[in-house]
Amino acid sequence: MFAIHGDICHLCGHRGATVADHLKPKRTHPHLIDDPNNMRPAHGVKNQRGPGGIPFDARCQTCLREGKPGTCNGSRGAKPMESDVVFAAYVPPVVL
Repeated sequence: MFAIHGDICHLCGHRGATVADHLKPKRTHPHLIDDPNNMRPAHGVKNQRGPGGIPFDARCQTCLREGKPGTCNGSRGAKPMESDVVFAAYVPPVVL
């Protein structure tokens, strides 16, 4: 998914996204769980688990500096994205 969309958070527009945000919730669309077209890069939570289960701070460091919550994906929760949402940033696909 990151190879397609890059690391710019689709919710706040800042770099450093480390988690995949499912546009259509996994709970209601389990058939799309591995579909990269249903995912966009997002920032995670403070105690995100990385490789080997090691916790790290996946919140948006730019939003934190600006006094915003910084947990882009966590603040959206499991709400589906509206079909007419204009994403904060567009990252063209990477051509390999």
